[in-house]
Amino acid sequence: MALAWCSLAADGKAGDGAWQITGNLVAIEREASGAWRTNSPTTFVVATGVNGWQVRSGFGEGHYSIHGSDGRTVCSVLVDEKASRQFGTKMAAGNVTEGPIPLDTSHYGLLPWLAYASGPYLCANVSRDWATLPAVWTVPLLNPLAQVFRCKIECNDGSPSFPLRVEFFPDLEAIRLIQKGRHPLVAGLDATTRQRYALMAGKYGTNWLGPEAVFEADGVERRSGLTLPTRFRLTWFSYPPGKSRDPVSEMAREQAVYLGLVETVTRIEQFEPFPGLDRPTSVGDYRFQDRAASVEFIRYTIEDGRWPAKTDRRLIELFEDRRVKQRHLRLHRPIVVVGLVVIFFAPLIVWAARRMILRRNAQGRDF
Repeated sequence: MALAWCSLAADGKAGDGAWQITGNLVAIEREASGAWRTNSPTTFVVATGVNGWQVRSGFGEGHYSIHGSDGRTVCSVLVDEKASRQFGTKMAAGNVTEGPIPLDTSHYGLLPWLAYASGPYLCANVSRDWATLPAVWTVPLLNPLAQVFRCKIECNDGSPSFPLRVEFFPDLEAIRLIQKGRHPLVAGLDATTRQRYALMAGKYGTNWLGPEAVFEADGVERRSGLTLPTRFRLTWFSYPPGKSRDPVSEMAREQAVYLGLVETVTRIEQFEPFPGLDRPTSVGDYRFQDRAASVEFIRYTIEDGRWPAKTDRRLIELFEDRRVKQRHLRLHRPIVVVGLVVIFFAPLIVWAARRMILRRNAQGRDF
C-alpha cells in the first residue's frame, strides 16, 4: 500500500508532524430480506500534515481512489486499471470541489477522513457541541438529503484533535424545504429531480427523535508519536414508516454497520496533499457550480499532471461557454414545449374544428 501511495512529493516534513495511517474498512449491510451481508473489505491510507490531508481507498488490484485537500479545495482521482485495459486507454476520472470535506466519495473515503483527518476542521468548528457535517454513509455530492445534517460532536481534548463520537441528526426544517422544492440544494434542479428528492424527504416525517447514524472511535493508543483511535464504527439506523424515529426504541433497527481497524502508523518524510496524476484525467470541476445558470460543473482533461487553479483562464472560458450554452437551452426550451404541445394536441384540434364546421353546415341546412 505504501508503494501505491502516489503523491507524497513536496511540502511537509516529518518535523512538521506528518503521519501515514493504514487500515481496513468492512461494511456490513442489511438486505431487503432482513439478512446481513458482509461486503468485500476496502483498504485505506490516510496521510495528514500541517498543509492538509490525503485519503487513499483501495478496492482491489489496480482499483483505487485518492482524495486530497489543502483545507480549501479537495481534488480526487479514481483509477481502475482493469477498465482501462478493457477500453484500451490509460485514463482516470477526477473531481474538484471547494471546502475541506470530500463530497464525491462514500463511506470508504469519508469514514477514514472523519476518523483521522477531520479533526482540524470539525473539532475547531464545534459550537456548543454541535456542527454541520454531511452523511458519511453515502455520496453527499449526488444527494441533497445527505447534506442537511446537524451533528452532535464529542472531540478529544488533546492534540492532534479527532472526533470520539458523532451523532447525525437530520435537519427537519431543511428536509421540509426539500419536500416543497424550495431548498437551495434542489431549487435549481429540474422538476422531475425535485419531485424525486421530495418523495425521498417524505420518509422523515415530523417525529424524528434520535440520530440517524452514530460514529464512535475507541482503542486510543500512542503509536509512532501520534495519539489516535485504532478502531472506529459507524451504525446507520432505519425505521418503519410512521414510527417514532428514536434509535433507543424497539422500532429502530441497524441498517448498516461500518467497522474500521488501523494496522500501521508511521511518520513520513514528505507530504503533498493533492493526488499525483500519472495519466490523462477527465475532471469534473464543481468549483464553478452555478445552479441559477443551470451549470453543475465544467469538464476538462488534465494531461500535464497539474491540478489547475480556479483562476486558470482556460477554466474561466470553459465556464463562460457553458453558461452561454445553458442560456440558449433555457431560451429554446419554451419553444420546444410549445411545439410538443401543438404536436400532441393537433389531431384533437383538427377534429374539434371539423366537428364545428359540420355542425354549422348542418344548422345552415336546417335553416
